[in-house]
Amino acid sequence: MDNSITICIPTFNRAHLIARSLECALGQTHDNFSILVYDDASSDDTHKVVKKHGGKKTTYIRGDRNLGECLVRSLMVDVVKTDYIAWLDSDDMCNRHRLKMQLKAMQDHDAPWCRVDSEVHRKDENVNWHELPRQRERLEFVTPSTMVRADIAKKLRHRPYLFGCDTVWELEALRDFRAGVVIHRILYYYMMHDPNRLMKIYPKRPTFEADMAEQRAYRQSLLTLLKERGIPFRGQVLSEEYTKGLVETCCS
Repeated sequence: MDNSITICIPTFNRAHLIARSLECALGQTHDNFSILVYDDASSDDTHKVVKKHGGKKTTYIRGDRNLGECLVRSLMVDVVKTDYIAWLDSDDMCNRHRLKMQLKAMQDHDAPWCRVDSEVHRKDENVNWHELPRQRERLEFVTPSTMVRADIAKKLRHRPYLFGCDTVWELEALRDFRAGVVIHRILYYYMMHDPNRLMKIYPKRPTFEADMAEQRAYRQSLLTLLKERGIPFRGQVLSEEYTKGLVETCCS
């Protein structure tokens, strides 16, 4: 393994937002990475924005028809040729030391995946950037902040749900590949520009109610199984002593 990482950015009609996500991805302090943008048949100028801001590290793929977030994630995994995959939603941002810290934490603990603490912002809120990752009183989990070994991502695909497949994927990963690790520092900024965007799109599909009922039932069955096996739902939160050393090593 050569510590290579692909930052996977699935997108749909985010021409007005994706440039900021690309800027965060390109600014990573870990050297050996590439960026993969999969455009789920956008009808806006996403392709122009990616071409302008993506740089030489970015590969852009545009689908012929809209498949939905979950199928797109599986398609992206098929394309990846690196050792690791780091997810980044096309309206979100992350700290520039994110990849370096997640990679070291995974290797130090022989972990299949790593998630980081996040800060959630609503529409029109200003994001206050901090060079060093900050700690908050309680953990704020956002699944797209996950970095995972690519071989595991290829074995365990995202289920073709309408949305929320990333959370279900994490529960299945806990079931099949044991717990990952969690860095209790804010390294990911989750932007809620339009919380009802998906609900405006998907209820138009005739199987919407049945699909959502199936997803809820399956998710609950996974939670029950993890509880019975004594597997912590959120993974292993790394100790404060280790995390302080991680910050000093990766952010100096």
